[in-house]
Amino acid sequence: MVENNKKDIIEKLTFGQRVAEDEPSLEDYFVETPLWKKILRGEVDIVYGSKGSGKSAIFHLLTSAKCTPDNVFIIPAENPRGTSIFSGIKSDPPTSEAEFVYLWKLYILSLIVSQSEIIKKFKDSNLSLYKKLNSVGVIDKDKNNILKNALKYISKVSVLSNTLEVSLNALPVDEKTRVDVDLALGALNAVLLASEKVAWVAFDRLDSVFDTDLVLEENALRALFKAYLDILRHREIQLKIFLRTDIWNRLTKKGFREASHITRSDYIEWSENNIVNLISRRLVNNPVELFYRVYPRRIDSGSKKPESIKWMTSRVSDGSKKVAPRELIHLLNQTKDEQVKSLEIGESLPEGENLFTSISVKKALPAISKTRLEQTLYAEYPDVKKYISLLEGEKAQQTIRSLSSLWEIKSDQAMLIATELTEIGFFEVRGNKNNPEYWIPFLYRPVLKLIQGRAEENLSQSQ
Repeated sequence: MVENNKKDIIEKLTFGQRVAEDEPSLEDYFVETPLWKKILRGEVDIVYGSKGSGKSAIFHLLTSAKCTPDNVFIIPAENPRGTSIFSGIKSDPPTSEAEFVYLWKLYILSLIVSQSEIIKKFKDSNLSLYKKLNSVGVIDKDKNNILKNALKYISKVSVLSNTLEVSLNALPVDEKTRVDVDLALGALNAVLLASEKVAWVAFDRLDSVFDTDLVLEENALRALFKAYLDILRHREIQLKIFLRTDIWNRLTKKGFREASHITRSDYIEWSENNIVNLISRRLVNNPVELFYRVYPRRIDSGSKKPESIKWMTSRVSDGSKKVAPRELIHLLNQTKDEQVKSLEIGESLPEGENLFTSISVKKALPAISKTRLEQTLYAEYPDVKKYISLLEGEKAQQTIRSLSSLWEIKSDQAMLIATELTEIGFFEVRGNKNNPEYWIPFLYRPVLKLIQGRAEENLSQSQ
């Protein structure tokens, strides 16, 4: 590699976008993990993953219809970007769980029936059902109209289980337009079976729908999963649901009996090999080839120090020890920016074939730390901001005793807050059950200006 060309190469280098919705060449970068292959084989319906772990990347590639089996057609239940279709639920939500379950079923049914390859076949074989759906206004190419009319229809009736009864306070619904949604789903399944087709309805962005209305979110998601379980018997109709792990944990924390029946599910996990593969694929789309020809072998000097890929993943992992590609991609792009700045002020070129120095990688960390803390933790969990903020400038390893003192609250209250911070990935619990220690990951240290060491030592010295 010619030394004088390094700056030009670095400036032209791109690692793609952190957010899947902004990535125009996602298929060029996408890493085909075992989970992805299981989804394509129809073995997995529910995908859990932390924010930034790649759920939306799978959703976008899946709904692009470029790599799915020939007999499968996929319908995104949500807009890939912009205002969520489901935001309309917030203004006038169903008043009971039964109504919510019915709403999801009617919406899913209508999405599939409205597809050009299905609508005529369904109409020809189920004219009466088709007329009922059409009179309700849920046969439409526009998803927004389908959901809006489904909500309007439900407001005119009360739903008891899956049957419809006229509400005393609702507008009367003509018997001719009354929709037995389970009967309609069975009829649709028969049409798909005769056509040798399978319909996948994919749900994503469920975390952005209900904002801070946790009660509405819980009701809506419980109902969606109950609808999913009911629809399982219709084998030609399949739901693909992408949901954040923390939301699923919150949903089941209070008890969700149906959760044990949700078996066609899996979690997004990023092994070291998959991380290297992800970086290498993005490098291959640039005029460079292999990871260690681009990055130094180690970020910290010393033969016993971890190699660069281990160092990078440890710095972008949260308290659950999970690596989110979003933070990793951010680190790569920020490292590029730092390297360009370094060369522009006349600092030495990276050694050998390397394009980046270890110093540029380290300088990139504060921006990733700040973005993760402010745009993920503070944005998603505003109630914990005051407790995290009080840790600024403190030691990176805390105990209940030190947290209680720092937060000026009782130990049992500190334990509850520490548990919540652990659940959202801010703390990693170390030690034992009777004497836990709360370790703050490297990811959050730069922005909080944390000091290496154990807080308990300082407390004992001051006494």
